[in-house]
Amino acid sequence: MRYLAGEQHKQRTFARKKEADAFRLKIESSAAQNKLTGVAIDATVAQAATEYGIHNDRRFEDGQIKRGSHRNLVNLIANAIVPHLGKMRMADVDGTVLERWFYTLREVEGLSARTAMERLIGYATFWTFAKRRKLVSGENPASEALAIIGKMPRTTIRTITANELRQLLTTASVRRKHQTHHSWRVTQLAVHLAAFSGLRIGEILALRLCDVDLSGRRVHVRHTLNDWDELTTPKTRDSRRVVPIPQAVATLIADYIRNDYTPNDREIIIRTSFGRGGAAGGKVVANGFVRNYWQPLVEAAGLGDPDDALHFHALRHFAASWWLQNRMPITEASRLLGHSSPTITLGIYSHAIMEAEERASAIDTMSAALIEGTVAQELRTAVKTLTYQ
Repeated sequence: MRYLAGEQHKQRTFARKKEADAFRLKIESSAAQNKLTGVAIDATVAQAATEYGIHNDRRFEDGQIKRGSHRNLVNLIANAIVPHLGKMRMADVDGTVLERWFYTLREVEGLSARTAMERLIGYATFWTFAKRRKLVSGENPASEALAIIGKMPRTTIRTITANELRQLLTTASVRRKHQTHHSWRVTQLAVHLAAFSGLRIGEILALRLCDVDLSGRRVHVRHTLNDWDELTTPKTRDSRRVVPIPQAVATLIADYIRNDYTPNDREIIIRTSFGRGGAAGGKVVANGFVRNYWQPLVEAAGLGDPDDALHFHALRHFAASWWLQNRMPITEASRLLGHSSPTITLGIYSHAIMEAEERASAIDTMSAALIEGTVAQELRTAVKTLTYQ
């Protein structure tokens, strides 16, 4: 039997006429539905992904999405969706297929549970686009897959204690053997800004001379630096903020600007001595900073653990926790962190509001008050009973 699949003519043979008639009925029904709904039900995942890629390219060119988001979408299509699902028809990808795909990404490709879940959520968005383009119809199969897989346990990120921070600061204060002067000064400055002002690494690397008010002891967070050395708007609107800095950090910044600042056209404070082609002010971006500056410091401080890495972001978590433990109002801490709502801050740092010993003390106090109150009431009742007797 010869039939048309999309724009391709195909042929299939059957051993029995009954099977051929059933297949013919299926093809005719599909063609009728396609004509009725306008849905290209024979579209493959690869065909839909091609359109999705073109769509995202246009969004990036028009400034609707940032370079990092565009890169992630390209990787989603090229490395996760098309290699595993590309030959399938969109209509044949159901929740069970996506469940198998999810575990393939984890067990074969070696992705973490969180990353594999991000891929699945990315497929949900891709499917919605395909439906708008009438490349598929029905219900989003990613919803079924998410229901089957269930919620992933939250990844526990290693926190940093006050003693560990002291170790880092002590190690960062001295230039190590074989460490360049530039690496030492940049590491020292970045660690202090993150630990005491709660800035993200991209925000630290984006600070310009005009963003620092040394007399007022504050920094203005106006940009973040991406992996392509571009100054972009911060993570959210609320990420644009003014953050106070301790006197020690202000002194450190002033000393760095006076002795180690490399002049450059954007006046970004943290730059290398030479950029590409020998130009002054070479880039220092987040990925390179973590690999070349942060990780060597962690190892030198004796805090390295191959099974539980200490992330630079832990310094920001320390700052927030320290503020809250020292009774800074949750609304103020949220503003300094650049969160859009105190609810977000509370969800992340609720543990810091009351430490374990404080919790135990509070529970003892409350229970004691209740118990003592109950005993007192019982004594008063007994006295009244004796009096009336």
